[in-house]
Amino acid sequence: MNKALFDDPNFRHAQLSFVTYHFALTTLLLYTLSRPRWNFFEAKRADAREILPLAIVFCLQVVLPNCSLAFSSVTFYQIARILLTPFVALINYFGYQKSISRMAAYTLVPTCVGIGIVSYFESMPQDGTVAKKTSFLGVFFAFTGTFASSIYTVWIKVYHERLQMNSMQLLFNQAPYGAMILLYIVPFADTFPDWSGVPLGKWAMILMVSVFRCLGCHAELSVTMPCRAVGAPVRSTSHNSSS
Repeated sequence: MNKALFDDPNFRHAQLSFVTYHFALTTLLLYTLSRPRWNFFEAKRADAREILPLAIVFCLQVVLPNCSLAFSSVTFYQIARILLTPFVALINYFGYQKSISRMAAYTLVPTCVGIGIVSYFESMPQDGTVAKKTSFLGVFFAFTGTFASSIYTVWIKVYHERLQMNSMQLLFNQAPYGAMILLYIVPFADTFPDWSGVPLGKWAMILMVSVFRCLGCHAELSVTMPCRAVGAPVRSTSHNSSS
């Protein structure tokens, strides 16, 4: 659904506006769930200086993949996301001195080679046409977006332990800071569509995306909750390199 929206010329250059809207929606929903009437979780506040680095990465890991969808095929976008595991392994190794077993590392090599081959052919013009399914920008945004998601995956575990917060409490702190950061950038980075020219079907699609985010209690929780339990996708095969 995001791909369909960002393929529309009206919305292709309004990426940050959509992310800001979704972050605001996230904040509103979590604020409602934290009220005594619902009491899904206890609202806790973190110091801005502590939460800002995570909020910045939070923005990047949403914005960059969205930008990739505007300039690449869905197939390439999904394949590029497989790099999340190798990137997490590298971040854990260089940043936290945690390494994976040699056999696990060997299995990542064909994965990386395969993604490189797919990237090359996806960015080449198709037979009989000059059009590309995936542009250089699509490749760039896919790889940088996956790297940002990898940092976010590792940091979630760190921030859970550092701030002693559960997934909802952490997201409740991230989302408003993320929205405020993007609000400063939107006027310079986005091109707003001609609202009068947006067809009714696109408005319905935007509404459906909003509803799905609410019903799913947000995709971000599907990342933060497993990360709290396991730390990262490769944690089960990792060990401290000093041992």
